[in-house]
Amino acid sequence: MERFDLRLERSFDAPRERIFRAFTEPALRRRWLRPADDWTVLVTELDARVGGAYRDVFRSPDGREFAESGHFEELRRPERLVYRCRFEGGGVLEPDMRVLIQLDDQGGGKTHLRVEQTGYRSRENRDAQEQGWPDFLDQLAKLLAAS
Repeated sequence: MERFDLRLERSFDAPRERIFRAFTEPALRRRWLRPADDWTVLVTELDARVGGAYRDVFRSPDGREFAESGHFEELRRPERLVYRCRFEGGGVLEPDMRVLIQLDDQGGGKTHLRVEQTGYRSRENRDAQEQGWPDFLDQLAKLLAAS
């Protein structure tokens, strides 16, 4: 079966430890993990350790709810995070999706972030997520600028 992968890169004006914390601390994660300001993060449950689980529930502006859950395969603070994820109840994410977040120090308090998401079974599913990740990263940039 053919698989389709996604890779995105972005630089942030923040040290990688702050970015790593934004991915792994529930209180911070709730503040940015959404595609736009008019979305709400209703639930963030997170056990940031190898084998630990996470679950996020989002509400769209029109009132629909979406839940994503998974588990962590690797946490190498502050440089690398690998997890498996899926949307509860179906959706674009499939049960065997793997996400890698790589944080490279660029010096001067700047960080280069690389996202690799693998396991898509269709180009359409991959392309849908490719459109969504930049919105989430924009929200992360807002959080980092505010803190």
